[in-house]
Amino acid sequence: MYFHKDLHVTVSRAKVQPGKEQDYLAFRRDEILPQMCAWPGCIYSILLRDTAKENSWLLINAWQTSADLEKWQATPAEAALRAKARTILDGPLESVGAFTEVHL
Repeated sequence: MYFHKDLHVTVSRAKVQPGKEQDYLAFRRDEILPQMCAWPGCIYSILLRDTAKENSWLLINAWQTSADLEKWQATPAEAALRAKARTILDGPLESVGAFTEVHL
């Protein structure tokens, strides 16, 4: 099995406005993922539903390098997605932190 090494991984929390969960899932599936995952250096994105907090999600995004992520974040496409997300989310994404993936 091949593993990417030293991936730059970001972890964020998202809280979706009540009643907009399906809108959020469709937005991630139909708009965010196709654009972000097509960007050079994007490796994967994982969405986890928080079972203890209603309307809460954990986002895990892996990039080949932090520079790849910074280039994506500087694009008009990412800015437009972030603006649309504000109409669905109940506040901005909360950064949990940035990490480096380690395989033993």
